[in-house]
Amino acid sequence: MEYPSLIIFSDGVPSRNGGGISQTLYNLFDTYPSEKITLFTDVEDYLESEETLLKGSVIKIRLNYFQPIRNRLGKFFNPIFFVLNCWIREAFASHTKLKINDKKTFFLISTSHLERLHFAYYTSKRLGIPLITYYMDDWMSTISKSWLTDNSMSFVKKTLTDSIGIILISKGLEKSLVAQYGGLSKKVLIVHNPVSVHDHEERVLSNDYQKLRIVYTGSIWPMHLDAIVFLARAVSLLRGQGIAVDFIIYGKPVFWDTYKNIFSPLGVEYGGFIDYNEMHKVLQGASLCLLATSFLAEYAAYAKTSLQTKITDYMAAGKPILSLGPDYAIGHEFVNQYQCGYCIQDNEPSLIAEELVYLSRNQGLLSDMGVRSLNAVKENFSKDIVQKKLYRYLNDLSN
Repeated sequence: MEYPSLIIFSDGVPSRNGGGISQTLYNLFDTYPSEKITLFTDVEDYLESEETLLKGSVIKIRLNYFQPIRNRLGKFFNPIFFVLNCWIREAFASHTKLKINDKKTFFLISTSHLERLHFAYYTSKRLGIPLITYYMDDWMSTISKSWLTDNSMSFVKKTLTDSIGIILISKGLEKSLVAQYGGLSKKVLIVHNPVSVHDHEERVLSNDYQKLRIVYTGSIWPMHLDAIVFLARAVSLLRGQGIAVDFIIYGKPVFWDTYKNIFSPLGVEYGGFIDYNEMHKVLQGASLCLLATSFLAEYAAYAKTSLQTKITDYMAAGKPILSLGPDYAIGHEFVNQYQCGYCIQDNEPSLIAEELVYLSRNQGLLSDMGVRSLNAVKENFSKDIVQKKLYRYLNDLSN
């Protein structure tokens, strides 16, 4: 199989310890020939975590010529800067001097920012390189911007129409894009975060625990926060009744420091930041792994389309998933499809607490769901399976 050359541009250089997009790209391409990968980045401090980065040559790019102002003057000047930056990118797209030695080269963009998508689209055109778009949620429907030549709605449609290939995180996202922009004319590939499947012969089963131990890993963004707080309140209620339940959050200190005044009084523990390579061991201490989806209407587009990266990491540890969110959360659909966890659609802490009591009294059920989790990830989301599917897709596009 041939490996086409790739220029990859994202919200940061792909890293095993990065956020959702960054970590997923790392897991997708960590076995891809590094000499075939060029990484664009506009992030200043990416070298601080160099040892965890995806291997490939890195080119620093200038995304904005007029930088946003971070004070009250920004309300007036930033919309003007946005329009000017769009005009400059369209008229003088960067890196036209980049030498393309391989005729089979693609520009792969995966971002949650309009400016980066705009840069990728016009730079790929100027370089004469086919564009591949990888959308991981429907962030596009949450913005409405206009500039001299276009607006966000028609521009996103343009990227979908002009891309040689379209990669999406979920079928739910595909349905959402078709509803908004019409049929997708290009071949669509559904790709979720692939994981390494470890030897689980010594896996600690959830029914070995005397009490329920719930673990959450990763970032805490607004589209997660309220669901996490509801669970924390439910756990606090149970503790007040003398029922032993632990709730531990693992992630970067910036998230814990931001919300510890909410979580600490509720008895939530902070487990610190863990390297991705150590996550498997840490998750062995869990009886349930939390997938949190906001109940707020303003985040409905994310809830319906974004299948969080962490879900397959949970499954690779052989652990059942506790999916907490509104009834339309795509996480519920995924969990039900693979019967790998338990879904709660209530945001009332007392009702959540009742469900947790039920689970604590049915440890055999948790164990069975954990086994199904592991089997499902082996059959569908192992690196070997997903990477082969993706690399074959790229090879087919290049021929």
